[in-house]
Amino acid sequence: MGLLERLRPHPGWKDPDPKVRRAAIGDLADVALVVELARTDPDAGVQEEARAALLTTALEGTVAASGLKAIEALEDARVLLQVARQAALEEVSRAALTRLSERKALASVARHGRHAAVRLEALARVVDPPGGDGVRDELVAIALKSPHDDAALSALEHLSGSNRFAPGVGAAPDDFVDGIAQHGKSRAAVRRARTILHERQAAGTVARPQTDRRAQIHLCEKAEALERSGECEPLAAEIAAVQDAWTDLVPRVDDDLDERFQSAMPKARERLRRNLAEREDRRRGEELLRSRREEHIAPRLQILETLEAASGEGLPGAIEDATWEWEHLGPLSGLRPDDPVDSEVLAEARALEARLETARGAGRTRFEAWQQDQERHRLEEVDQAARLEKQRLKDAASQEKREHLARLERLCERGERLVKSSTLSLSKAEPALRDVRIALDAMPVLPSRREHDGLVERLKAIRAALAPRLQELREADKWKRWANTNVQEELCARAEALVPLEDPEEAARRLPDLLERWKTASEAEPDRAQALWQRFRTATEAVRARHEALLAERAAAKSALCEKAEAFSASTDWLKSAEAIKALQAEWKAAGTAARGQEKALWERFRKACDDFFTRRDQDRSKRKEEWAKNAEAREALIVRAETLADSTDWKAAAAEFKKLQAEWKTIGPARPNRSETLWRRFRAAGDRFFDRYKRRDQIDRELALAGREAICAELEALLPDVQAEGLLARLESAWDRWRKSPSLPDALAGPVGERFQKALDGLVASKPEALKGTAFDASTNRERMEELCVRLERLLPGGGPKAEDNLSPVTRLATMWREALASNTIGGKVAEESRQRAMGEEVRKAREAWQRIGYAHEDDRRTLGARFDHACRRLAPPAPADRGPAPSRPRRPAVSAKR
Repeated sequence: MGLLERLRPHPGWKDPDPKVRRAAIGDLADVALVVELARTDPDAGVQEEARAALLTTALEGTVAASGLKAIEALEDARVLLQVARQAALEEVSRAALTRLSERKALASVARHGRHAAVRLEALARVVDPPGGDGVRDELVAIALKSPHDDAALSALEHLSGSNRFAPGVGAAPDDFVDGIAQHGKSRAAVRRARTILHERQAAGTVARPQTDRRAQIHLCEKAEALERSGECEPLAAEIAAVQDAWTDLVPRVDDDLDERFQSAMPKARERLRRNLAEREDRRRGEELLRSRREEHIAPRLQILETLEAASGEGLPGAIEDATWEWEHLGPLSGLRPDDPVDSEVLAEARALEARLETARGAGRTRFEAWQQDQERHRLEEVDQAARLEKQRLKDAASQEKREHLARLERLCERGERLVKSSTLSLSKAEPALRDVRIALDAMPVLPSRREHDGLVERLKAIRAALAPRLQELREADKWKRWANTNVQEELCARAEALVPLEDPEEAARRLPDLLERWKTASEAEPDRAQALWQRFRTATEAVRARHEALLAERAAAKSALCEKAEAFSASTDWLKSAEAIKALQAEWKAAGTAARGQEKALWERFRKACDDFFTRRDQDRSKRKEEWAKNAEAREALIVRAETLADSTDWKAAAAEFKKLQAEWKTIGPARPNRSETLWRRFRAAGDRFFDRYKRRDQIDRELALAGREAICAELEALLPDVQAEGLLARLESAWDRWRKSPSLPDALAGPVGERFQKALDGLVASKPEALKGTAFDASTNRERMEELCVRLERLLPGGGPKAEDNLSPVTRLATMWREALASNTIGGKVAEESRQRAMGEEVRKAREAWQRIGYAHEDDRRTLGARFDHACRRLAPPAPADRGPAPSRPRRPAVSAKR
C-alpha cells in the first residue's frame, strides 16, 4: 500500500483494527456490506457482530429486500427459527420458514409464529407427509400449547380426523382431546375439543337433542357472507366469532346445516388468505414503486426543481448543469414496459423529460429577459448619474459663491470692529489690513452684483480707517521695544548671577520669577533681541542643569533606599527588619525631593516594599495569634484534665495518665508569651499536687480505708440506741458487704476498728435475734455450721480426731504411727497414700469454701471454732515441701476482720 493510499481516509468497516470494524457495523446502512463482513472478515468477533446486525435487520427491519438479504447470510437453524417466529415482516418470516426442515422447528413456528399465514403454512409442513414420525405428538402440542386460535384449531381438526382444514392423520384418542378441552390455551380449540367429546359421547344414541334451527341458519348465512368480504383483520375476527358461536351450539345442530356451515367456513378462510395475499401483493407493489421512484424519478425531480428555481446570472450554468446531470443519470433500459410498476415509472420519466425541455426553454427565456432588464437598469443608472453630476457641479458653484460672500462679510465685520476698538494692537491691525488689501486686489465671484459693490465699498472704508492707526501703532511699538531691550539686559545679568550660587535648589526657586518677567518684556529691538535671548537662555539652562543634577543625585539615593527596602520586604526576621525599614523611612524623609516625574514612581516603589513587609508581618502575627489561641486551648484542656486527676486515688492509672499528659504538653506548640508561663504554672501545680500525694499514697490509702471503716462503725453504732426490726437486716447486710469490700489495714490500725465494728455488730444482733433468724446473722445456726465443718475435718484425721488420739496410750500411739509408716513405705502403700492425700486436700478445699460462706458469729465462738478449724486444716493439708510449690494459704476467718 502506497503512502497516499495510507493517508487516504477509509471507512470504519475497512479499518485494520477489528474493534473499529465492530463499532462501524452499527452505522452501515448497506445490508450487502454487512453480509460480506459476516462471511469474509478474518476476525471472529467482527463476524459475530455482523451476524447480530443481520439478525436485528431480519427481526425489526421494515424493508423486505433488506430482510431477505439478511436471511441469506444466516445459516444457524436456531437463528432462522427465531426469525420465522418473530420477524416483523411476513415475507421475511416466510422466507426463514422455507429454510427450516426439522419438524420440531416447524411445530414451534406453528405454535408461536407472529403471522397467521406463516403459522398455517408451518402447520401444513408439519403434517406433510401425514404418516411421518411424531406428527400426532407435534399436533397435540400445537393444539394444547398454542395461544393462536387458527393454528390450535387446525391442529385439533387434523387430530380429530376432520377434512375441513386438511386430510386427517388419524382420530385422536379421547384422552388427548380431553386434555385439550381442559388445559388448552386457545379458547376456540377448547370449545372444539369439548364439541368432539360431546359428539363421541352421543354417538350411537337414537334420540337427538332439540336444535335452534333459526340460529343455525343465521350463522350459516353469516359464514356464507364472509366469503364476499374484502377485509383482513376484521374478517379474521368475524370468522373466529362465527366459529365460536357455532361451537357453542354444538352438538345441538342439524346435519344439513352443519354441512352447510362446514362448507362455508373453508371458503371464508380461503377468502381471508386471498385478502391477505392481495394486501401483501399491494404492499410489495407499492414498496417496489416507491423504490423505483426513489431510484429513477426522485433524482430527476430534484434536477427539475433546481433548474426551475434558478434565476438571474446563474441561469445558463444551471441549464448546463441540469443537462449534464440528466444525461449522467441511471438508464431506464432496465425497466420493462409490460410490468405495471415499470410502465408507470416510465410514463413519469417521459413526462419529466418533456418537463425538462420546457424548463430549459423557460430558463433561456428568463435569462434573456433578465439580460434586457439589466441593460435597461444600467442605462437608467448612467442617465441618473449624469443628472446628479450636473446638479452637483451647479450646487458646488453656488456653494462656493456663498462661501466667498460669507468669508468677505466676516472680514468686513472683523475690520469694522477693529476700527471701532479703542485697544487696537499692532499684531491685530497689521494682518487685518493685509487681508483687506488682498481681498480688494482679487475680488471673487459673488452671488449678485449688488453684493459685490457693497462689499467693495465696505472694504475700502476699512482700509482708509486702519492705515493711519496702524502707522501710530508702529511708532509706539518701536519705543516699547527700545524699553524692553534695557529690561532684558537687566534680566540677563540677574540670571547670570544665579549660576554661581552654592544651593542649586535655591537658584531653581528664583528662576521662575525671571522667566515670568522675561515674558512681559519679550519684544526687544530686532538687532539685539536674538543676542539677548541667547544670553538669557544660556544662564537659565546652566541653572536648570545644576538643579537637575541635584535631583538626579537624590533620585539615585532614593532608588538605593528602594532596593534596600525591597530586600527587607521578603525577610521573616520581623523585629530587626522592622527597625531597619523604619530607619530607611527616616533617611527617605531626609533625602529631599527628586524630579517631579521620578518622585512619584520612586515613592510608590518604596511604599510598596514597606507595605509588603508590614502586611506580611501582620499576616504572620495574625496567624501566630490563631496558633497561640489554639495551643492555649489545647493546654487549658490538658490543665483541666490534670487538675481533675490531681485528687485521684487510682494511683497507677492516674500516674500513667499524667505521664501521657506531659508527653502531649511537649507536642503542643507555643502559646502567647504573656499566657504561656501562667498555663505552665497551673499544669505543673496540678502535677506536683498529684505526685506529692502519690509519694504518700500508702498513707492516704490507709487514711481513706480507716475513714471508710470508721464510717461503717459509726453507722452501726447509731442504730444501737433505738434498734428497729424493720430494715435491720438490709442495713446489716449493707454494712457487712461494705466492710468486706473495704481495703485492708495494718494490724495496728485494724485491731481497734475491728473490735469496734464487732462490738457494734454483736450489740445489734443480740438486740433483735428473732428478726435475724434464718439469715446470715443467725448466730446459733452459723455456730452449728462451723462446728459441723470442724467435726467433718476431724473425722478425716488419723485415729478419728484429737480426742481419740488423746485417749491412746503412748505405746499404742507409737505402734499405730509405726504401722502407718511401714504401710506407706510399700509401693502400693505409696500409691494409696498419695490418693488419700489428694482426697483430703480436696475435702479441705471444700471445707474452706464452705467456711467462707458462713455469716456472722459471736466473738468467742469465732475464736474457739476458728482455732479448731485451722488446726484440723493444718493437720490434713500440711505445708508442701519446697520442691512442690508454695504452701496453701491460711483459711479466712468466719468473721470479717479489720484487715479486709
